[in-house]
Amino acid sequence: MPVVAIDAVALLASLTALALLLLRGGRIAGRDIRVLLGVVLAVASFYRICLLTEWSGLSDALDPYEDFAGALMPMAWAFLLYAYIQQAATRALRDREQRMELALRGADLGTWDWNVVTGEVAVNDRWLRVVYMSGYTDNVIAHRGILDPGILFLQKPFTTRDLLSRVREALRQGRP
Repeated sequence: MPVVAIDAVALLASLTALALLLLRGGRIAGRDIRVLLGVVLAVASFYRICLLTEWSGLSDALDPYEDFAGALMPMAWAFLLYAYIQQAATRALRDREQRMELALRGADLGTWDWNVVTGEVAVNDRWLRVVYMSGYTDNVIAHRGILDPGILFLQKPFTTRDLLSRVREALRQGRP
């Protein structure tokens, strides 16, 4: 009889958690996590019901379903854990992106990233205020179509005079 009592307490705990999830679930993580948690709690409740009916001597009819629910529970918990980790990682990435954007905006910095292999260029809205410098020659960059006409470019190595000239030119152009 003690095993039945333990399963009865576990069933009550699962059902209570399921009821709280349904009533106040909006405070728990995202919708996908709530759905997975609901599925896990429902499977756990069903599993406990199967165990209670078997061990209390009421019926063995639910035994095949008990085996299935018992096998399903670890997978359901693994999916829930994966979804929670995924959500936490996504939230952390979004927070880092926001902090980076705030830092760039606060410092009024422009970004420009060129993938030389694919030719893909990624810029933000303040990228025009810079003088581009590269170890590549200007004809290689122009040949790839990376720089639009009128964009200031400074090839490495350069002298202090070259740098000052380009910076003065950028300031004269009054780019945003």
